[in-house]
Amino acid sequence: MGYADAMARISQIQAMIGVAPTQPLGTTSAPSQTSSPSGSTSTTGFQAALSAALASANGNPSNSLKDALKALGQGGVSNLDNSSATSAAATSGTPAPISAPGLAGPPTSRAEAITRSQAYAGTSTELNPLQLKAVLSRQGFSGEALHIAWALAMRESNGQPGAIGHVNPNGTRDHGLFQVNDIHLGRSLDPAVMYDPDSNAAAAYKMSSHGTDFSAWGIGTTGWAGHLMRTLPTTYAQLQAAYQKWYDRYPG
Repeated sequence: MGYADAMARISQIQAMIGVAPTQPLGTTSAPSQTSSPSGSTSTTGFQAALSAALASANGNPSNSLKDALKALGQGGVSNLDNSSATSAAATSGTPAPISAPGLAGPPTSRAEAITRSQAYAGTSTELNPLQLKAVLSRQGFSGEALHIAWALAMRESNGQPGAIGHVNPNGTRDHGLFQVNDIHLGRSLDPAVMYDPDSNAAAAYKMSSHGTDFSAWGIGTTGWAGHLMRTLPTTYAQLQAAYQKWYDRYPG
């Protein structure tokens, strides 16, 4: 994990547990743009439009936010390694009313995933414990990895697919069930579908090396989690406590 990734993650965790944010050392600039996967459209312009929409939305549903998500879908970062990011064209209709849509199964097309993302974006709609478990299971998590992923999704977003984090000190935001940071958009997660629960869970499955390494979320003692444990032990302890609370509530 690079410096920008680490600072984004630290500020996200500190905001979540109510600790004063740690400013980046000697700089206030946002992380540099990461190039998109080979053959895909750069998300630089998309992220700028999305940031503007999120700034006006302030974490609440708004036409500007949904318009930005539509623009992302029509712009087309579509060749990511994501089970719901298929090659179907984006739809331009009005999203369905919020009522935990699409939980009977994963989206069958990118268009459907975009519609779900638009429907959930910025809302406080929560998946119930068994709904969340089902989403994570069908995206590949199983056994102990499913238990850990469920607790993390609850810790990160309270099971809300449309959760939008506050602006981090480095200017980034965090999105969806697993609060995936801006720096991963276009790399691990198609930004047009980031609030679709299946797409966000699929990104987390990829980022956790198929459920074998959750250090990016501060779990364990190696990688970034080990760095956090050594450099910010109080924050690390608070993070573990918040995670353990949900781990003990797993629906089994």
